[in-house]
Amino acid sequence: MTASAPLPFVRLRPEAPLGLRAAACLALRAPVVGCAGCVSACAGGKLTLGVGGPALAEGCDGCGRCAAACPTGALRTPGFAVTPAPQAAAIELECWRVPAKASPRDSLRLPCLGGLSAARLLEICADAGKRPVRLLDRGFCTDCPNGGVADSHPAAAALSEAKRLLTAVGIPEALHPRLHAAPLPAAQRMAEPQGYAVEQRVDRRAFLGALSARTLAAADHVRPLGLAEADTTPAALRERALPEERTRLLAALRRLAPDAPLPAALFPSLRVGSACTDHRICVAACPTGALFSYERGEEGGIAFLAAACVACGACARLCPEEALTLAAAGNNLRPEQAQVITRFSRRHCPECGSEFTGEEDTCPACRRNHQFAQSAFGALFGNRSL
Repeated sequence: MTASAPLPFVRLRPEAPLGLRAAACLALRAPVVGCAGCVSACAGGKLTLGVGGPALAEGCDGCGRCAAACPTGALRTPGFAVTPAPQAAAIELECWRVPAKASPRDSLRLPCLGGLSAARLLEICADAGKRPVRLLDRGFCTDCPNGGVADSHPAAAALSEAKRLLTAVGIPEALHPRLHAAPLPAAQRMAEPQGYAVEQRVDRRAFLGALSARTLAAADHVRPLGLAEADTTPAALRERALPEERTRLLAALRRLAPDAPLPAALFPSLRVGSACTDHRICVAACPTGALFSYERGEEGGIAFLAAACVACGACARLCPEEALTLAAAGNNLRPEQAQVITRFSRRHCPECGSEFTGEEDTCPACRRNHQFAQSAFGALFGNRSL
């Protein structure tokens, strides 16, 4: 199976830095899920969700908080692809609202520390090696024009998740990223960040993948981890926008602790009950490719790749037989390799001759025709049988 071409991130507004990869957006691909994490994360209230997906009002300055909250990596803002300087004794992360002259030499300047996801923090920790990673808290966040955070730092959630995962893979606490109080006078805070053009001159490392006129550069498309012909021999895998954020997070954890097992809490588990009749509506509903169909010899069914699952729940909600049970965490059975979760024999329908899988005597289409005819007959003549 060959990798697909990268999909672009298209700007939501011509003048704004925020880009959307619609194929990865849960609100568009799986509306039943009701995902609105990006809207909740937009402290400035610039982002809304409509029928056409995320919509952006004027005034977005690209803080990246919405992108950090997106479970599939469907949103992106530039300025976060920073690389620690090899000569830096400590890796210090700084907000663009702090004047460049007030920042430590070789600090990594970002649009907003709240735009750091757990995956990005882990990547920076992996790049840092044994050097400490510090997020400089200048005391500006509580009344930031971009949307202050009254009771916590905007990076607190990402820091907490990163520390939890680092602990799970055995990284000592001394190497965990942390907030570092380094207050500055409020008068030094800029009302507006310096902006992308200025920051490009300040630190070109942060702009190696800069914005083009209309699109944001997409990262390399990554196929599902461990999905090999030997696992399930799938006839075809539907084109899906795989959860890039999850892929990056797992890769960073492997770099940090190559010999440690990945935390089971990262991988959802999915159980299929006996009521399943192989409709495969769950496969059609899955927005990330975690569920897919396979055919092997005289049997077929569905397989599950826990590493690609974001626990959105669309499969379980749309299953006609309510045969699926999804747990957000706890898959310990080779989560990075696809697991066959249903097996049905392939047979030919005696009525229409089509091939199908399942334990019923006729194919799903013929069964639906019978049900429709039975309902119509009942409506006309009562409950007498045909």
